[in-house]
Amino acid sequence: MHYANRRARRTAKARAKAGTKTSAAIAAAGFEPIGVPLLVAFGMLGCGTTKGYEFIAAGRLKTYRVGRAHRATMQSTRALGAELVAEEEARRASKAA
Repeated sequence: MHYANRRARRTAKARAKAGTKTSAAIAAAGFEPIGVPLLVAFGMLGCGTTKGYEFIAAGRLKTYRVGRAHRATMQSTRALGAELVAEEEARRASKAA
């Protein structure tokens, strides 16, 4: 496996030695994270950073902090995705009528 720097390699080795599960291993086991990094949430919604931060400012996407890292809740990410789909369907239905 190729690592961009030595620190990442050491961290991965230490994690493997300690038996700590990575997020991929946790997901493979069927567990879902409570929150994801903001850029991941924006990717799940199919929007860019500017629109994503607009959703946060409008209160449509709920976030929290873990130390200095910001996370978006999976619950609010899914709810916003469903809202966006419903808005698009309503827009298309009104346009077709």
